[in-house]
Amino acid sequence: MSIKTIPPKPSLADTCNVAYAINVLGGKWKISIIWELANGEPRRLAELRRKLVGISEGVLITQLKSLEQDGLVKRQPFPVVPPRVEYTLTPQAEQLIDIIRDIEHWGSNYRQTRQ
Repeated sequence: MSIKTIPPKPSLADTCNVAYAINVLGGKWKISIIWELANGEPRRLAELRRKLVGISEGVLITQLKSLEQDGLVKRQPFPVVPPRVEYTLTPQAEQLIDIIRDIEHWGSNYRQTRQ
């Protein structure tokens, strides 16, 4: 007697590109981090933390690691004491800038209609 294995059902992200993108970019901070890096200037952790009001250092580090693993943020360590690390967007993430700018514009308009 053999046991049949039931294959897992595909998730929505497996079949829908919008859901896949939301999985990559989802969460409270990822789009805000990308937006802060969008000017092209390398940013250090402390600079990002000052700009992203309300984010803890631990959450920022976790989100940066996730964005780096997804190929959206480049982490550049420098061999100096004290340690220095700078973050920039990858070309893949730079493709999101116009999209995020559109979201920012929509958010501004929507906020005005809700007040």
